Amino acid sequence: MTASLPQNHDEQIKHALDTPLSRRLKQDSSRATPADALAFALARFEAGERVDIKSLCTKLNVDRTTLFRWVGNRDQLLTEVMWTLSKRLLADIGTRNYSEKGGARIAMIVGDYAEALSSSEFFRKFVQREGEIALRILTKKSIIQQRLINRLEQLLQAEMQQGNLNPPMSCHDLAYVIVRIVEAFIYTDFITGEPAEPKKARLAISALLRD
Repeated sequence: MTASLPQNHDEQIKHALDTPLSRRLKQDSSRATPADALAFALARFEAGERVDIKSLCTKLNVDRTTLFRWVGNRDQLLTEVMWTLSKRLLADIGTRNYSEKGGARIAMIVGDYAEALSSSEFFRKFVQREGEIALRILTKKSIIQQRLINRLEQLLQAEMQQGNLNPPMSCHDLAYVIVRIVEAFIYTDFITGEPAEPKKARLAISALLRD
């Protein structure tokens, strides 16, 4: 006669194959995380909807204190949302094969970015809906502006190292000027009341970097 196994035998085996971390991950698998907060905010933003802290708390089943600990204030959350979307645009542009070199290549890359961002529905709706907030988190020495400057500085340095570019100023200062040019043509409606003209950013940058 075969001896029967204890009823909790399977559970004992499962427990033996677990570590404290794996058990915690299983327990927490249904709980919201900071990544979930960003994902939900991104989904609302890309749908052209306002990212609301109260609705985020309700969706994630967390209180405001927890959400603030995860994402900071609303401006900081919107900063990460916009930067995530900007990185996607930059990554897509980075896969393109540009025949141009030096300043012409920089002008093409930045021009494509300016046009892609300006034509994005989520961006247009955000600027129309919350213009002052958009300007605050996208310009005026904002985190996003500084991150864009750093990315552009890397592109400029790469062209210099390849002998394709000899700028008259530091790459950092030049990157700052280029980012400001992009901002000037993307946010024209807020600056002069005229429609945004991102294509002019490419022309201006090309003229700036022309040998």
